[in-house]
Amino acid sequence: MEKGQKKKTGSNFITWMENNDFVISLRRGLLLCIPFFIIGSFCVLMTSFPVAGYQAWIREVAQGSVYQVILWVYNATMGSVTLFVVLAVSYSYACQADEEEPGFYMLTSFVSYMVFVQAGDEGASYAVFGATWLFTGILVTLLSCTAFRKIRAGYRRRIKNKYQTGLDVDFRNTVEAIMPIVFVVLLWAMLRCVLAFLGVGTNLHNFGSRLLVRLFETVGTGGFGAAVYIFFSQILWFFGIHGSDMLHIVSTEVFEAALTEGVAAGNVPIFTKTFLDAFTLMGGSGSTLCLLAALALRNNKKDRTLFKAAILPAVFNINEIVLFGLPVVLNPIMIIPFVLVPLAQLLVAGLSMYLGLVPVASVQVGWTTPVLFSGYLCTGSIAGSILQAVLLVMGTMIYMPFLKLSEERSEKTLRQGIEKLRDEMIACEERGETINFRKGPKEKRECARTLMRDLREAIDNGEIWTYYQPQITNQNSVYGVEALLRWKHPVAGFLYPPMVIELARQNDMLDDFGITLIEKAAQDLEYLAKKRNLMHMAVNILPAQMESETFCERVEAILEKYDFGDCILCLEITEQMALSTSGAVPERMARLKRAGIVFHMDDFGMGHSSMQYLQSNEFEAVKLDGSLVKQVAENERSRNIIAGIHQMALSLHYEVIAEYVETEEQRRNGRHRDRC
Repeated sequence: MEKGQKKKTGSNFITWMENNDFVISLRRGLLLCIPFFIIGSFCVLMTSFPVAGYQAWIREVAQGSVYQVILWVYNATMGSVTLFVVLAVSYSYACQADEEEPGFYMLTSFVSYMVFVQAGDEGASYAVFGATWLFTGILVTLLSCTAFRKIRAGYRRRIKNKYQTGLDVDFRNTVEAIMPIVFVVLLWAMLRCVLAFLGVGTNLHNFGSRLLVRLFETVGTGGFGAAVYIFFSQILWFFGIHGSDMLHIVSTEVFEAALTEGVAAGNVPIFTKTFLDAFTLMGGSGSTLCLLAALALRNNKKDRTLFKAAILPAVFNINEIVLFGLPVVLNPIMIIPFVLVPLAQLLVAGLSMYLGLVPVASVQVGWTTPVLFSGYLCTGSIAGSILQAVLLVMGTMIYMPFLKLSEERSEKTLRQGIEKLRDEMIACEERGETINFRKGPKEKRECARTLMRDLREAIDNGEIWTYYQPQITNQNSVYGVEALLRWKHPVAGFLYPPMVIELARQNDMLDDFGITLIEKAAQDLEYLAKKRNLMHMAVNILPAQMESETFCERVEAILEKYDFGDCILCLEITEQMALSTSGAVPERMARLKRAGIVFHMDDFGMGHSSMQYLQSNEFEAVKLDGSLVKQVAENERSRNIIAGIHQMALSLHYEVIAEYVETEEQRRNGRHRDRC
């Protein structure tokens, strides 16, 4: 019982982490910053590539201009990392809170941060945008956004009846934001005054670093001190704090100094900064190369994509892509191996050197030196490279089960979200409403956003499939087939087709989506035309497709591409569509008819009939609404309605197609229909 309670508690904590506004906002904000992190990281690599000849060349080429430009780019990217995070996280928070004015959140957070980090009469320097201020920036941003949101909500309730009718919405939003912004900024100004009075600085990073230096001066630089250093530097990544950067002062003043002092005394310690960089942080924090190797071994499309994007930077110990792309930040599952792997490598590497199996790392090498090379250079022996290879294999094996667990957790969450989304859509359909995927609880919006992204990728990769339903005449001969949309999601399997269509519509993908379906049907019809002389291939189209100005051109291009022989491609449109679309629809229908397309009216008999369209002879056939056909066996009125439609169709020379004829009784009761 106790074990079950612990498991449930752990699951609840993970669920809370996945759905918490702070966590989601921070994760998304950091993802927005990745391109700039990568650019800045490559600038670091270009200026510190571990080859002496290159170092001299890059500083002298074009009289140092190239080197200077690289530094400018670095200062504008990694040198401004806190600025990016403040703006990106506040923007993400506003979007997560479903706010229409993210600009207010961004500017409020930025001004609050600048007020808080002021120093003396000269104000803040550019240094406050550097990485050492990152934790301070994140904290100020999240607290500012929360305060602004709550204060503005209360302020809106107080003044909601004081506006003049017809007042411009943008101006109203601006007026509503003024006082909340003032309150938030004043709160940070007051806190800054209190800290100044107490003589306390505002850089929480520096405050923490000083405490850590004192801690390591106490615990020393032996195996225990190195383990404590590794633990803290890795665990800080869980909160989005660059652990190696925050502990940089510790690694230089404590562990690097230990190497210098040991060389001078003729007694080099095992645990030095070079040892940590070369044997416990291969590829960067968390020994990222091991994580990437584990990703490469998994037969997973997402993992392969992440591996390809992250492997080259990781070779030179630049790992932001994988840390934020997986992610490791705020991931309670992946943070376990992220801490465990470096600690295990620390233990194995330390014992190997203590036992004399591998020489002690006595030569300092640059942190961007690739693995295997760094092991050889710092130990002066091939044994150092062999040890690194062994540690890579060990770390990879540790990461593997956690990657599987994380994937299973993500897939389970996604499947549950899709089921809720489908149920909500079905409920909306029963009420005659249209679901809005961009409104509602954040879990719903997150799930819909994921599906829209996956659908876009599926369309681009040709992963939307067509299945075919046969249409049989009363004489048991094949009249044709109807193309049915099917999308098999890689995690959730086949999705509810109307939901797929609505996802495409709300993400402005409907044109591409519909054309993809028509082209697949045309491709299959060309194949069928070689087997049969006459075949109708019916494809449903949506109102928005007929409204598109490029629809006719794209369909005509498909017709030119494929040879149908005597077979016919039919487009089905609903009665509702015929009535609700613009006046351009009849003209476009006539244009496509001239190109060889035949039109069927779908869902006929729902009460939206337009005799004008039937009168104009634009349709070859009408398809009875399924709700009529389903009741034909037990409902005399349904039989009479269908009989009336049949008589009208005969007089107007239309064919009649009935769906949902699934039993012999339905067929006998509907034998007066032309097609069944």
